[in-house]
Amino acid sequence: MLVFLLMMFLIGSLIFFVVKPAAKKVIYSFDFSSDPAKAGWVYKPSKGEGTMVYIESEGWHKDKGEMWISPKIPLPDRPFGFYRLRFQSKAEEKGYYAIFYYDSNDKFAVADDYGTIEKSKEWVQNDVIFRGREDTKTITINFRNKKPVSVKDLSLWPISIKEAAFHQDRLYATLPPLDFNAPTNRWKYLPKTMEALQKGKVLRIVMLGDSIINDTNNSNWDALLSRLYPKAKIQIICSVRSSTGCRYYYQDEKFKSYVKDLNPDLLIIGGISNGTKVTDLKYMRTVIEKAREQVGCEIMVMSGPVSTDFRKRDENNPDQALPKQVPSTSPDKWPGPSPFYQGMEEMCKEMKVEYLDMYTPWHQYIGASEKPYMWFHRDVFHANDRGKQILGRMLEVYFSPKESNK
Repeated sequence: MLVFLLMMFLIGSLIFFVVKPAAKKVIYSFDFSSDPAKAGWVYKPSKGEGTMVYIESEGWHKDKGEMWISPKIPLPDRPFGFYRLRFQSKAEEKGYYAIFYYDSNDKFAVADDYGTIEKSKEWVQNDVIFRGREDTKTITINFRNKKPVSVKDLSLWPISIKEAAFHQDRLYATLPPLDFNAPTNRWKYLPKTMEALQKGKVLRIVMLGDSIINDTNNSNWDALLSRLYPKAKIQIICSVRSSTGCRYYYQDEKFKSYVKDLNPDLLIIGGISNGTKVTDLKYMRTVIEKAREQVGCEIMVMSGPVSTDFRKRDENNPDQALPKQVPSTSPDKWPGPSPFYQGMEEMCKEMKVEYLDMYTPWHQYIGASEKPYMWFHRDVFHANDRGKQILGRMLEVYFSPKESNK
């Protein structure tokens, strides 16, 4: 097949697109045989190596490079529907793709979807499965990179929730299996949630927190639950702000817009931005109290899973497979659950709130994986598609019928 790099259109740019006939029956495709800028693609240069930039969903980070942004793509009227984005890529070093969402008022949704374009000298296939938001009308497809990357064969089309789960299985099959046993006394404080899943009632879940809870949302764990509970009607609304926790959300006006107005049946509070000291738990306690008094929903609290990769490695050989470094109670092996998380669990017991420790199984998993350093991360703090898959599987196990618990 004859392919053409669009060098003439991208002088000074690190991202090159490759010609390929558009796939059939897709929402969007572009063969890149003409100037992408004339087709609505927007190029944004890098702010400069080492420059700190603000990403609404992730907070302040060193600049991740230049960016190409697609024109706004209208989506069918199917709230919470799933889509498949497919493209091939070659990259000199790891880069990023992102899906940005816009509502009926053309307002940007902070709860975006970031993932990794892996380093590769050969063409590799990328399959991105994402869920539309409640009021999504348009999206943009974005590529961000520091060094040259080539992209071709880009197309986008809607898929069913069953197909979404199938593609998750395909990715999970390439990963070490998750060894996680959920507590037998789980769901003690989630009777209405479980009834809704089992009987097919609409279940509105608001996931409140930061970029870590957003990545957990983007694991598409609802697609996995749909197989366990075929009647389920799950609606997930990710209510987030970068590097933000309950110290922000407990304020009256913030609680109203980020929780109350979204009318959850189940409020899930998570992420890594809810505090570091036990005294910070007073803010989460206030959010829980307000949710009970003003919304009447059930509540689940999760410890933050993803943080820096704790494993020891050879910094001169970053792609080296690492030996097992399974976390133990020894403080020199891993950081262990902090006093803050321990206090969080105790508070949940006292307040009779569902609690899921995601911190411990995440660290146990990557420690036992024997995979290279940062293999499950897209950057220092955030999971890539592999890591997000593990987050989704934890929730799948937690909500699995008890007789089939893994």
